[in-house]
Amino acid sequence: MSAPVPAATRPERLSANPIRRLVDDFVTERRARGGYPPGPGDFNLARTRQMAHDPLPILLSLYERHGPIFSVRVLHVPTVFMLGPEANHYITVSHPETFHWREGSFGDLIPLLGDGLLTIDGAYHDRARQIMMPAFHREQIVAAVETMTAEAQAGLAGWRAGETIDALVRRAGSAWSKEEIAVANGLAVGAPLADGQIIKVAIAEPYEPKK
Repeated sequence: MSAPVPAATRPERLSANPIRRLVDDFVTERRARGGYPPGPGDFNLARTRQMAHDPLPILLSLYERHGPIFSVRVLHVPTVFMLGPEANHYITVSHPETFHWREGSFGDLIPLLGDGLLTIDGAYHDRARQIMMPAFHREQIVAAVETMTAEAQAGLAGWRAGETIDALVRRAGSAWSKEEIAVANGLAVGAPLADGQIIKVAIAEPYEPKK
């Protein structure tokens, strides 16, 4: 029998207005009064662009220079990083109550995700996590393997000799158009394909396990 789920208060709604978010970021930095770990604090658009596309070289370089805790200004925001297994344990296991997803960069996801596990903290987060955790127990995952396998197989179709993408769409009952199938498989719409080639499609109806 599972433990009762404690009650929790929904977190206060955050503004999705980008101007308000920028102002809040500047106010937060001003209140910190420079109390950030060592690291580059200058505005650097090239560094910001690299952080968006390939952050690992920058992070590894700062890790070697400053150790596992450092800061770097990304666009207009000084961002603190903690890297390594000890930092991971400190954040997620031994001192999770010290850190708040909602007040950090994950708060930027709220307009897209709402109040999900990535954007809530404290008792409200613990309650939501406790509700969903039974679905990820080992026994539940094992029980779902057959359904997951059937879904995967239903999403694949073997190309038949002389068959066109149009014919494949009809035969497989795909919800994708021929153009969408071509893009999803990295193919040209009229490209010749080998007999038996596996093609990704999207089934129009949800899979229902056999009774």
